[in-house]
Amino acid sequence: MLSLRAGVLGEARKKRPVPPPELTKELFLEWRSPRVGVANPTPMNNLMWEWMIASKTFGDYMGDFMGLPSSRTTGPCWNFQRMGQSSTALPDGSMVYIAGEHDDSYHPDFFIDNDVIVVRSGGATQIYGYPQDDFPPTDFHSATLIDGAIVIIGCLGDPAQRQFGTTQVRLLHTRGRAF
Repeated sequence: MLSLRAGVLGEARKKRPVPPPELTKELFLEWRSPRVGVANPTPMNNLMWEWMIASKTFGDYMGDFMGLPSSRTTGPCWNFQRMGQSSTALPDGSMVYIAGEHDDSYHPDFFIDNDVIVVRSGGATQIYGYPQDDFPPTDFHSATLIDGAIVIIGCLGDPAQRQFGTTQVRLLHTRGRAF
């Protein structure tokens, strides 16, 4: 099974686009790691993440491409390729992607995100982070659009943060992106 997965990922990586020249090694190093917001919401747009979203490129591919050490020595790399991430269509044609996790817990790039990414119908992207008290790292949840807000229910989460007998319920306002 591992060799099959490695083969599939290897083929996917061969097809990855070459980053444009403005995506320098310095810019990648500045934005390589996942992060949380300091305000509710915290705009986190940057050229690196926007290009990775648009091109569907893995973070470790970018590190490999730039000849940098792997995540095994530098910690998890930010990724838009996630499991347990919700996607919700808004009436204006935008898609709202909420949190999720990249890879499995044994992988060096494993990380459970607490961000919201909005991709407009024309391709423009907005990325928001949140303090963990306002929106904890969340994966494997439901997201339902109701009256200008997205109701988020559930979260598998990190085993150390799970509270058995409780269910996370959050409300994301679609206009200001605040919880």
